[in-house]
Amino acid sequence: MTKGEQTRQHIIRQAATVFNQRGFTGSSISDVMASTGLQKGGIYRHFASKEELALAAFEYAQSQSTSRLQAAVSAETGAIRQLLAVVAAFRAITSNPPVPGGCPILNTIVDSDDGDPALRARVREVVVGWEALIAGIVEAGLADGSVRAGTDPQVVAAVMVASLEGGILLSRAHRSTAYFQHVAQHLAQYIERDIAA
Repeated sequence: MTKGEQTRQHIIRQAATVFNQRGFTGSSISDVMASTGLQKGGIYRHFASKEELALAAFEYAQSQSTSRLQAAVSAETGAIRQLLAVVAAFRAITSNPPVPGGCPILNTIVDSDDGDPALRARVREVVVGWEALIAGIVEAGLADGSVRAGTDPQVVAAVMVASLEGGILLSRAHRSTAYFQHVAQHLAQYIERDIAA
């Protein structure tokens, strides 16, 4: 990796924390400068705009969470164990976030809703990818008989993603991980009681 590529990666990692903690609209290039130790020209040598930097920073942040989620699923076999692994991965990500500031997907969804359309579109793609991962697990379980017949993969995906992200939101609002733990426990029961064949 060249020195320029190393600098670019340093900017992205530091900006990911800044944007994840303060939001896109609440962050300035001055904040990124303070975090990276670089001057404005040093940042704009690598990124044409704050929007371009925000996209790169989000991509870095979400990839840290998504790769953990995918690794947890890949480490298990069978639909039910994989669905439980999704819950466990979210629990691990919540207790030890890969980027300071909490879940980058939740933070960016809220922050970009009325903001940068490119960032909002990318966040949506990530959420759709998570839903597709979960729905695919359920479809495989339907095919091998480990998931109860008649289970709707899209409904399971929506319930799980909404519950997990909602649990993160409530835990942050109340400054207590107990809220997420309740959601995780409920989802585990839902998977074992209502989804397993």
